[in-house]
Amino acid sequence: MVKQGKFAQVQQVKHQKNHVKCQLVKNGQLIAPNQIAEFLTVRYHLTNQQKTTPVVAETMLRFLNILIDQFGTQTIWSLESGLEQSLKIIGNQVPWQFYYVLSLQKQTLIKFLKREGPAVPLEHRLIVTDLETAVFDQILARHLALNWFAEQYRADPEKLKQVQLMQINQLQKSFIQKEGLDWKSIQVLYLEQVVVGDMDSVDSQTHSWIGALQKIKINF
Repeated sequence: MVKQGKFAQVQQVKHQKNHVKCQLVKNGQLIAPNQIAEFLTVRYHLTNQQKTTPVVAETMLRFLNILIDQFGTQTIWSLESGLEQSLKIIGNQVPWQFYYVLSLQKQTLIKFLKREGPAVPLEHRLIVTDLETAVFDQILARHLALNWFAEQYRADPEKLKQVQLMQINQLQKSFIQKEGLDWKSIQVLYLEQVVVGDMDSVDSQTHSWIGALQKIKINF
């Protein structure tokens, strides 16, 4: 399971928001690079908390922590590269509904990072590269395909090694429609998916969050 320190800071955000808003923004102070994640997750919480359901808000805050962590000390943020690296880390540790929420919120997330990233009060301001929503969905589809094969052959690593790139590409393409991802097909394919990871090692809030994600059903 992804370390709790990177993937489970939602409660901390609620406690931090007043401190960051008043102490950093009001006083016009510069912040250190290691405060970027705290600053942006608080900003995201403040600007989006009234617009989404609790499970969506929590999902996006958790993902934002991992995404920001991928950039390290870089001052040029490639959202495409950051998304790729984040999803490699997350993998099958979350249910498919996690990816569904990311797809639903992709425009909001991209706009937020493009607007708020360069506004972070750093000595060297951030440059955030754009990411087309179609590319965002293609990356999600690829990782959903990779995750499916990884789950199918989890007990047989040798067979997993034999999976061809063509098979992964074919499954990825089957997830993509003209109007976006085919979540009906993804939902059916992932009916038997198991969340991989040491669930006994995570806190009760993470258990509740994953349970709430798994309750999301798509009706067509």
